[in-house]
Amino acid sequence: MEEFLRRLKTGLEGLVLHSHLHLLYLVTPAEFSASIPLAPDIFFQRYSALNFEDLAAAEQIGATECMVMLMASGRSLGSDAKALLHHFYLTLILYDLWKQNSIWYVAQKYQVHRGIVQNLLNSASALGATLNNFCQELSEFWAYQQLLPNFVKQLSYCVTMELLPLMELPAVKRGRARQLYVAGFKSLADIAKVDPRELVAKVHHLPYKTANQIVSAAKMILLEKADALKEE
Repeated sequence: MEEFLRRLKTGLEGLVLHSHLHLLYLVTPAEFSASIPLAPDIFFQRYSALNFEDLAAAEQIGATECMVMLMASGRSLGSDAKALLHHFYLTLILYDLWKQNSIWYVAQKYQVHRGIVQNLLNSASALGATLNNFCQELSEFWAYQQLLPNFVKQLSYCVTMELLPLMELPAVKRGRARQLYVAGFKSLADIAKVDPRELVAKVHHLPYKTANQIVSAAKMILLEKADALKEE
């Protein structure tokens, strides 16, 4: 907690709010440095693609262009600089998820197993909620009291971003959507073309009646969307 307290206090001295990158850095769990190695070429490519506002946040955090150039060229950096850049690298992964890229896409982009990317996102969301509750109790962090609630809420939506299409279906909430997704039914189209009996076989504790309703609803939603496109 001392590390996060330091981050919060440092942020008060110059939090960059032109984008969400700086806030994401505050809630990035550093322990994932062990399971997500820093790939210099990917980092340099991703850093170079940042816009002016994001670069301003990176500079304020300490991930300067000079440091990134030194790292990319294979030059030696101190342990603190390496740790900071690695932490910021994890933040860039979260930033791509924040922009509503799928976990599959981000995992492939950073050459990391998608399960690890999902865990990183889950941990960041949980940490954000913890820091939000912590800041609500301390008057010195009044700025975070205004900033964090909506930010944490939006970050939690990223956790279920891939499930949102499935959650359009009646009687399908987050838990059921996750079951369907894990079973290989990742879109409405996947469900619309399947036999309800296959859903029952692949999704635990799913009654046939409910499976039939889900398949019928998926077909109906797709038809409605197709009709809407024709009208446009």
